[in-house]
Amino acid sequence: MIQCSQCGQLNEPFFKFCLMCGAPLEGAAMVSQGPTRSARPAKPEAKTPARTPVSSASTLGKPAATVPAAVAPAAVEPVRASPVALAPLAPVEPAPVEAAPVEAVPAVSGVTFDDDEEFGARDTPAPARTVTLVPEPVPEPEPVPEPEPVPEPEPQPEPAARSSVAGAPEPAFEPERQVAGQPAPEPVAPTGGKVRRRTRFTLVVIGQDMSDGERFSLDEGIFTVGREGTSVEFPEDVYLDSFHASLDVTERGVTVVDQGSVNGTFWRIDAPVVLNHGHEVRLGQQLLRLELLSEVEPLSPWHGGTELLGGPVPATTWGRLIEVVAPDFDGDAHLLDKTPIAIGREKGDITFPVDGYVSGRHARLTWDGSKARVEDLGSSNGTFARAYAPTALGVGARLLLGQQLFRIDG
Repeated sequence: MIQCSQCGQLNEPFFKFCLMCGAPLEGAAMVSQGPTRSARPAKPEAKTPARTPVSSASTLGKPAATVPAAVAPAAVEPVRASPVALAPLAPVEPAPVEAAPVEAVPAVSGVTFDDDEEFGARDTPAPARTVTLVPEPVPEPEPVPEPEPVPEPEPQPEPAARSSVAGAPEPAFEPERQVAGQPAPEPVAPTGGKVRRRTRFTLVVIGQDMSDGERFSLDEGIFTVGREGTSVEFPEDVYLDSFHASLDVTERGVTVVDQGSVNGTFWRIDAPVVLNHGHEVRLGQQLLRLELLSEVEPLSPWHGGTELLGGPVPATTWGRLIEVVAPDFDGDAHLLDKTPIAIGREKGDITFPVDGYVSGRHARLTWDGSKARVEDLGSSNGTFARAYAPTALGVGARLLLGQQLFRIDG
């Protein structure tokens, strides 16, 4: 074993350096590794004092152990390597490196920069700076004044409307609105004109072949029909007034109002309807007017004490049905002396054999002693009653104005 002269560590004989401190061991075989620039001089031999055994008998009561003295290593002559002259190395100049062009960043007004204060930032290239835009203050919006409350309109009484649903209470005309023989009121256009809010219904024009024609959307509000200057115009229909009728459209239905037209506004009935004195109905191409016996002059008046000549009048007569040829010209008059009275083209008490638009059994009249009623018998073209008052209509109802036939769709 070889003991290190520096730290006293025992090493194997073939070790050249101390395993503990790395100092060269004296007495180890030195092997030349090739030429070196200069020979390293051998370090002087350091003497290690012998260790003195320490006795612990006084403290532990045991005999002291004898430590053998260290054996001094034999002196070994180190092998000296001859110096070898080395050629000097030529200096190597570094290749020039072109610096990349750096574009100058223009200064931005109204911005701030965050300085980098991290460790080592001054020894390394500075990173790209972060630009933080400072937004301009937004002015607060001006307060919007609250709208003034709008007073609610006073509720208006709804006009009496006819019902066109089977099983509903029987509708009745209002004779006080217009009495036969009195002039018709002047047509008055609705104030405010047309009001368009929301489409509720559709007004469909029905052609002569009963096919659907032009369609008009009925919005909430007032919708007018006439020959000119109205919502729906038919300038070629000479039987229409310029402002013939108006339609008041609501979410519940359509109310038709005649505007005092010459030829009237008619609606198709689907249930018995009460007829008062002077009221008119249309069957096919026939315009008929009902007159009650209690409302007309006596059929056999006296003149200077002389009774006018005429046919006898049955005691059961309660009225007469007159064919209207023109507004001021009447045609045939049919006595109504029983109930019911059937009307048709071929069968019935009153017939119109040359009118192809009248069904074989078209309609009938009834009398209960105080009121007369007209009822359609399922005819092809229907029975139409004249609207003397505002009349409420539902989906599927039909209107007859002049020569124009309409249907209301939902």
